[in-house]
Amino acid sequence: MTLDQTNQRVGVSVTATLPTTFLRVLQVNELTISVTNQVQRANAGLELALVLDVTGSMATNNRIGELRSAATDLVNILFGPGRAPPKNLWVSIAPYAAEVNIGKTRANWLAAGSYDATKWASQGWRGCVLARTQPQDQTDTPPASAPFKPFWSPNNQYTGTNNDNPWTPTNITDDGTYRQTNDMAGPNLGCPPPIMPLTNDRAALLAKIAGLKPVNRGGTMANQGLQAGWFTLSPKWRGLWGGTTPDTLPLDYGTPDMSKAVVLLTDGNNEWYKYKPQGDYTSYQRLSDGLLGTTDTNQVTTAINNRMLTLCSNMKAAGITLFTITVGDSASSATRALYESCASPGPNHYFDSPTPADLQTVFRTIAGQLSNLRIIR
Repeated sequence: MTLDQTNQRVGVSVTATLPTTFLRVLQVNELTISVTNQVQRANAGLELALVLDVTGSMATNNRIGELRSAATDLVNILFGPGRAPPKNLWVSIAPYAAEVNIGKTRANWLAAGSYDATKWASQGWRGCVLARTQPQDQTDTPPASAPFKPFWSPNNQYTGTNNDNPWTPTNITDDGTYRQTNDMAGPNLGCPPPIMPLTNDRAALLAKIAGLKPVNRGGTMANQGLQAGWFTLSPKWRGLWGGTTPDTLPLDYGTPDMSKAVVLLTDGNNEWYKYKPQGDYTSYQRLSDGLLGTTDTNQVTTAINNRMLTLCSNMKAAGITLFTITVGDSASSATRALYESCASPGPNHYFDSPTPADLQTVFRTIAGQLSNLRIIR
C-alpha cells in the first residue's frame, strides 16, 4: 500500500502466484498475477463559522493567545498540507463582544435615516451594529428585510459608578487599539473587529486570527456573535458579503455533500458590564432601556440566555452542526449547561476547557470531527 497525503490518494498493488488447472496440459503449473489500483478520497464540502469571544476577560491568563494558537491549528488541520486550498472548504470568522461588527463599508445594510456621520466625528463609524428587535435577533433574515442600526456609544464623557464603587474615567480615547483598561471613552467603545465572511484563503484566515485582541467594555453577548456566524452560512445572505466570498455562497441548506457548522467559544457568562445606574452601552443600548424585557442586572443574563437557546434551536433546525466551548473558570454552571444545550446532539459537540492551555486539544478534536464530516457526509 502507498499513501499520498498531499493528493489524498491511496494506492494498492497486489501480486500473487496462483495454481493453474487447464493450463497444466501445456505444463504451465503456476501463473503470477499483478493488480494495481488507486483511489482518491472524495471530501464532502464544509462551510464553517468560527464565532470567537474577544471580550476584555480574554486577556486573563493569556486566553486570547491560546485561542489564537488553537484556532490556527484548526484551520491548518482542515486545509491540510497541500498548497492549493480545497475547492469545497470555506471558513468565516465572527469575533464578538457586546455587539458585532458587520464592517464599515456596509452602510447600505443600515436602516434609512439611522446613520449620521457627524456623530462619530473624526473617528468614523467602525462598523458595529445594534441588535435587531425580537424575534429578528434570533433569525437569519437578511438586511433588506431587517436592516441594522449603527452602534454609537454615548459614553464619550461618562462618569458614574462601577459596580457601586465611585469611579471617574481617565477619558482615554478608544481608537481601536487594545488597552487592558475600562477607563476609556469614544463613539465606538467596545466595538470588536469586523466579521470575515466565507473564504478559502488560508493566509487571510490565519492573519485574521493572529490579529484578534480583547475588547473592553459593554459585556458579553454570545447570542449576537452566534447570529453573526449564522449570517455567514445562511443562503439568504448569498451574494451579499462580497470580497473573496463567491456570489454562489453560502449554498442552500441540505445541499448534497455539503455540511454547515459553527464553533462557538466563550470564557464567561452572557452579562451586561455593570456600570451604574443605567448600565454600559451595548448592542441592546442601555440596560435601563429595557430592550431585553428587564432592567434588572440579576435577570438580564437569563434573558440573553433564553434568546440564545432559541437561536441555537433555529440554527440546528436549519441543519447546522454546532460545536460549543467554555474556557477557564469564569463560566458558571448555568453557562456550561447553556452551551451544552446549544451544541448539536451527539458525543463531543460541547467542550469545557478548564485552562486556556487545554484549548489546543479541544480545537484539534473538533478539527478531527469536522474532517470526518467532510469524509462521511
